[in-house]
Amino acid sequence: ALRHGLCHGAWGAKLDEGLRLCRDAGDSAHVHYFLGRLYHARDDRDDALRELDRAIALDPSMGEAHLERGILRVEEYARRVGRAGGSWHDVEAREPGLKAIREQAVEDLSVEIGQSSFFREADRLYGRGELARLKGDLGTATEVLTKVVKDDPNHVPARMAIARMASSEL
Repeated sequence: ALRHGLCHGAWGAKLDEGLRLCRDAGDSAHVHYFLGRLYHARDDRDDALRELDRAIALDPSMGEAHLERGILRVEEYARRVGRAGGSWHDVEAREPGLKAIREQAVEDLSVEIGQSSFFREADRLYGRGELARLKGDLGTATEVLTKVVKDDPNHVPARMAIARMASSEL
């Protein structure tokens, strides 16, 4: 909802322009990675995942694409657990495929990113915090996500993850 609201007006026009430019730029891992990020910003998760899958198929070592895809999967996992209600253990037992999403997210978030000009340090830390949270290491998750918010008070996904942990949603 928040991202969707950002897609109106000038921001939405810039996203559309970025998508057009990337689509015209050819077939490379970086092009598909940036398309994935732009679709993610538009909250178009299916297209974002498709583009990130393509980026990783072209360059399996592209850590940035794995991180972005892992974050998308964490968001999907959290959304599905939240809709179903109950603890994530209970929801996983009831919902087919949910455990696979968590495991895929853990796998993607475990890939080494290395040096990258495409992600801010807060995004890297957010990925590490989400990885710890999905692995059930809530102490590390809280520590890392709290650092993200301290360093970047406007990092909404980290704030939401902390709130979910506090309310025991996930």
